[in-house]
Amino acid sequence: MVHYGVYNLGLVVMLPALYVMLHGNPALEPILATGSVIVAVSVVIFGFVVFSAETVRSVSGIPAVPR
Repeated sequence: MVHYGVYNLGLVVMLPALYVMLHGNPALEPILATGSVIVAVSVVIFGFVVFSAETVRSVSGIPAVPR
């Protein structure tokens, strides 16, 4: 769940900067870029978590099948 926290951190940085920049302050573009990079890193972390899982957890009680 690390990717979720990193994604939310990136959104907290990116969205206010985007709002202010679109309302006429281009000086916040580096902050917007930093937030975008943080969001992109979280997407890469999510991809790593999804594709590196060895087994699947079973919620229904049926035994998990290893990949």
